[in-house]
Amino acid sequence: WDVYLHQTERDSTGVHWKAVINGFLIIMTLFFVITELLIRALKKDFARYNSVATEGEIEEAKEETGWKLLHADVFSPPEGVLFLSACVGTGVQILLMSVLTIFCALIGFASPNYRGRLVMALIFNYELMGLAAGFVAAQLYKTFTGKSYQKCAAATALGFPCIFFTVFFIMNITAVFYESTDAVPFLQILLLLFLWLCVSTPLVFLGAYFGNRMTIEIPVNTSTIPTKIQDQPWHMLKPFAFLIAGLIPFSACFLEMSFIFQSVWANFHYHFFYML
Repeated sequence: WDVYLHQTERDSTGVHWKAVINGFLIIMTLFFVITELLIRALKKDFARYNSVATEGEIEEAKEETGWKLLHADVFSPPEGVLFLSACVGTGVQILLMSVLTIFCALIGFASPNYRGRLVMALIFNYELMGLAAGFVAAQLYKTFTGKSYQKCAAATALGFPCIFFTVFFIMNITAVFYESTDAVPFLQILLLLFLWLCVSTPLVFLGAYFGNRMTIEIPVNTSTIPTKIQDQPWHMLKPFAFLIAGLIPFSACFLEMSFIFQSVWANFHYHFFYML
């Protein structure tokens, strides 16, 4: 970590340490704010339920308000169940791959100083976690009244890898055209295709087979007719929500990105950990 934290003269004041602490504080602040809001809402409901209600309060309690209006819509099947299940399964696969790779880096099995070892650990963990991806995707798909788990498994196994491989193939062709040393040999590409189609894809289907045999138990009755959502104020609309949701992670990584771009534009080498 000394190479990363003190690799340039621009970081003589410990800016990288400040970036790490900044990201950690942002995450912890959001965690405590959300926890406090949930605890306050639950305490208010518990206090109302445990108190001795009058006749007027009993009549008011019959009318559902707040989050209770949506309790029958939370677990109702959404539109695009297949796409949602494939995205959730792929997200679980990438999350477990990242956790295992970080663990391997921490114990010294895949040191970030050796790029080849870390890349091999990433590929191996991604292929292995195809089992978890298929299991989660098929289980979620069946819970939302999905009929064919094979279709869900195929979307999970081929969706994200197809997009990633297409981008990688275009970039590799560009590197070959410019005779760059970063170009991946053709035999290595065939090996990646073999690992994808003959290792990861069967594991996804195997996990989907077991996931289809299990169903998540829904704790409430779901409504077949969705509740009509009233017009929302401007700060509750999707564009504003997307902007705020993007600013929060950007505030945690903008300093790191500035170092990367400065090094690229100045043609400097930059020591960067994959897990960051």
